[in-house]
Amino acid sequence: MRLLAIYKHYWPDATPYARILRSILERWAADGHDVRVLTAQPGYNDIRQAPQPWRETLGGVQVTRLRIPREVKRSVWRRLASFTVFLGRAAWSACTGARPDLIIVNVHPPFLMGLTCRLIKAVRGVPYIYHCQDLHPESGRAAGQLAGGLRYRVLRWLDTGNCRAARLVVTLSPDMVQTLVERGIDREKIVVINNFILDTGTEAATGPSPVAAAVRSHPGAFLVLFAGNLGRYQALDQVMKAARLLADDPGVRFLFMGEGAAKADLERQAGDLVGRTVFFSPFQPLPVAVRAMQEADLALVSLGKGVHKVAYPSKTMMVLAAGCPVLAVIEPESSLAQAVAEHRLGIACSQDDPVAIAAAVLRARDQRLEWRRRRPEIAAWAQAAFGREQTLDRWSELVERCRC
Repeated sequence: MRLLAIYKHYWPDATPYARILRSILERWAADGHDVRVLTAQPGYNDIRQAPQPWRETLGGVQVTRLRIPREVKRSVWRRLASFTVFLGRAAWSACTGARPDLIIVNVHPPFLMGLTCRLIKAVRGVPYIYHCQDLHPESGRAAGQLAGGLRYRVLRWLDTGNCRAARLVVTLSPDMVQTLVERGIDREKIVVINNFILDTGTEAATGPSPVAAAVRSHPGAFLVLFAGNLGRYQALDQVMKAARLLADDPGVRFLFMGEGAAKADLERQAGDLVGRTVFFSPFQPLPVAVRAMQEADLALVSLGKGVHKVAYPSKTMMVLAAGCPVLAVIEPESSLAQAVAEHRLGIACSQDDPVAIAAAVLRARDQRLEWRRRRPEIAAWAQAAFGREQTLDRWSELVERCRC
């Protein structure tokens, strides 16, 4: 089959999905399919990289990078212009070039990517797979960024149309499936394929570990790590309240590693704790982040109220693959909390109660030796649940299903 992917941030761009998509497409190429991706020059999160060839073949995948305005994260208008030009050029290429048999897209940018696929389908009759890493507009509402009302209903109607027009909708968890079904999406066209453990390959972590700075003044410290996007979805304000409750215990340290919209607020909340029991580190390359997960005693995996219904924390598989027990700050009925409890992967507690979060941290510290003994078992469970090869096998099966 002739397969086409459309995604603005393909490898070697810094977004994790760039790595995920590359693995999927290279598996399809290895399966004998003719695979192409339309993308742009790397520039995610304003991270400058060396310019890449406008056309090249990577791992059997034909990569075409479209010339578009550079995205600037701090400017809403420049981001919108960059995405709009990218989607316009991608649609033109898909509609005028060799006709693909199937298209795969991530939902980023929300609504617009789905509408672009519907346009291509209307013009050329090409089916598409709609890969939902999160669900919009429900995720915006759950994070408090979007209220109900007419705007919300219109956006939900648009994305429901995007899902219904897709050949298949791929999402990450049973919780997310239920949200789509409640929208009226046919359960038969929804497939659950969670992300897999990313391979750092031959990359090595260089330079001092962010963990070292956090524990230098207290070598026996119990380190709680949050590695990832410091955004509005993660209920990190509640975690910071728990850190304040534990401020008098210098043996408990919190390290927040990453960037995001909530970082400035978290630093303000931390106040005088910064540099004492609360530490911040900027975004780190994947090998450095993995090393931090291996060195930490407990890893935070947190989501705001209701967010588990519209997203799955992708850091989960990397943390568990590192053997690090998790503190899942999430509703107990979520599939993640149930997996943590059933398979003894860490501790789960609700995000409503900072006192309970603080108590969970202390309980994990008291059980420190037991969790250290369990690290190989946690890593083995992660490989069984989120292993790369078995996940890619499912993507290969998906193409065959679409061939029918």
